[in-house]
Amino acid sequence: MARETDEIAGFWRRLFAFAIDTCLIGIIGFLLGLFLFDYFVQLGGWARLVGFGTALLYFGLMNSVVFQGQTIGKRLTKIKVVSKNGESLGVGKSFLRFGIIGIPFFLNGAPIKQDVLMSWGGIVISIALFGLGSSIVYLVIFNRKTRQSLHDLIIDSYVLSTNATMIGERGGLWKGHYAVVSLLFIAAALLPVVTANLAETAPFSELLSLQRAIQNEPEVQYASVNIGKSTLTTLNTGTTVTNSISSRIVLAKKLDNYEELADRSAQIILRDYPRAIEKDLITVTISYGYDIGISSAWKSQNFSLSPEQWRGRF
Repeated sequence: MARETDEIAGFWRRLFAFAIDTCLIGIIGFLLGLFLFDYFVQLGGWARLVGFGTALLYFGLMNSVVFQGQTIGKRLTKIKVVSKNGESLGVGKSFLRFGIIGIPFFLNGAPIKQDVLMSWGGIVISIALFGLGSSIVYLVIFNRKTRQSLHDLIIDSYVLSTNATMIGERGGLWKGHYAVVSLLFIAAALLPVVTANLAETAPFSELLSLQRAIQNEPEVQYASVNIGKSTLTTLNTGTTVTNSISSRIVLAKKLDNYEELADRSAQIILRDYPRAIEKDLITVTISYGYDIGISSAWKSQNFSLSPEQWRGRF
């Protein structure tokens, strides 16, 4: 009897399966947030560990032998995760496989303070986020021979169609892929060094100092400061250019009145950044909520006034 050869799952089938699974995990995260909103807020950036743990349990168990290598998304798209010998992964290997892909996903967008990013910790975070993350994306798109990304190569796993029973001989990874992945990791390691040098130059050094000053306010968990320019063109008024400086503030605790903190933040901006008086608008956005990676919920108030209008409030 002829042995059935492998059919490597294509990029779009894997992406569709992942999209289905992401939606399902998002629903779980939404339900958790309904009951644990204030608890997630108190956890701050650490709340992402809840999302990571939830996703780890889902993908780690379902991609393993426990569920024959199929998440719900993979079952619907008729694909599965297998080891090199065509068998389902053990639970330990399946958990490690998702851990490799999950780390950069959950680091992305995490509220990491600038002081950490500018230290040696920033190099580790950059390698995990940009080096690992970009390598995974690159390989899953361009490694057409086996469609193995970095997490599959490390675990020696494959994603096949459900009717496949064995792994055919496909040879090793193209050497060019190794070169590209190496360059991605090197670039990720150098990125914090470049940004640290950039942060010492104006206007970045001033904005970072301003950000730290706002973060020192007792109600503030995290703050960011940016300068920007917007252009609006209409038939009646022509082209209007608006220069602005904006700060987004994430609260450490719930406030009944956001206006007092908005006023204090605008005062800090005008005091510590003299060029703020030249801007058309100073915008302060105050947010209370959480982001656990698989779902998020925010309640925000936006205050956008000219420097003169802000000074009239003090």
